[in-house]
Amino acid sequence: MNTSTIEEIRYANLLLLIEENGGKENGQTTVARLCNTNRIYLNQIINRQTRSGSDLTAAVGSRLARKLEQGCGKPEGWMDVRHDPDEDELRSIFAMLGEHGRAALLEKAREVLKTRKRKQA
Repeated sequence: MNTSTIEEIRYANLLLLIEENGGKENGQTTVARLCNTNRIYLNQIINRQTRSGSDLTAAVGSRLARKLEQGCGKPEGWMDVRHDPDEDELRSIFAMLGEHGRAALLEKAREVLKTRKRKQA
């Protein structure tokens, strides 16, 4: 059973969009331009930075999700559905993440594994 939240799914799909549009070096800039949004904000989402004066991390909300879909030529709702990448895509996405993004991804993976072990016990 997949228990990914909408925020996690949208985060993963944002990384896929960036990879599809030039990868780590140019992808953020290209996606931001195509979607008429701020590259710095996309970078904050990718690095899971907290919002100023808050404990909340920057995330892809519904309005941004629709902008990303429209700008990148995806059907409406694409950002809300898992698009499981193959192993090469996963390696590429992991390499694209900054230090904070990799740490957050590894932390989440450990949480998922712990939850699965508890459910199996």
